[in-house]
Amino acid sequence: TLHVDSSNNRVGIGTTSPNDNLEIQRSANSAGGILIKNTNDAQTSGIAQLSLQGGDNSFANISLEAGGHNHHIKNDNQGNLIILDGSSERMVIDSSGNVGIGISSPSDHLTVSHSANTAAGITITNTNNSQAGAMAQLLIAGGDNSKGRLKIETSGAFHTIDEDNNGNLIIED
Repeated sequence: TLHVDSSNNRVGIGTTSPNDNLEIQRSANSAGGILIKNTNDAQTSGIAQLSLQGGDNSFANISLEAGGHNHHIKNDNQGNLIILDGSSERMVIDSSGNVGIGISSPSDHLTVSHSANTAAGITITNTNNSQAGAMAQLLIAGGDNSKGRLKIETSGAFHTIDEDNNGNLIIED
């Protein structure tokens, strides 16, 4: 049922008392939503699109809420794409393409930060136990004229594992 609340400039679908400009409710025990579909198969450039636009000093936001849990995907006026859990920022892709997990200003292609007093890290796991030779790996590769380097920092002290031009590993403290 479509309801137009002309005194408040609101439209309700499935409700007679919309709380926002457009509110859609579905009480049936089945999927409900919005479908945007482009049926022009002859056009390779045909696009079905939902556009959220904020002003120059605002942002666009997609809010996902279920079971008391709130998650948000938003962009800010600096060109960053931000994923939030409630009001806590969890991940950002900045305007340079750098990705930050646990940090709002990543300093490199991928920056992972953890401030809690627990172990932090990146886990790489291969759960395929049925195939011989299956492995989980971390590849650090340099280009044709460069080399891979693993750098470990603890309390301001750096330890590096480098590969020299002959393929030998060099461990430096």
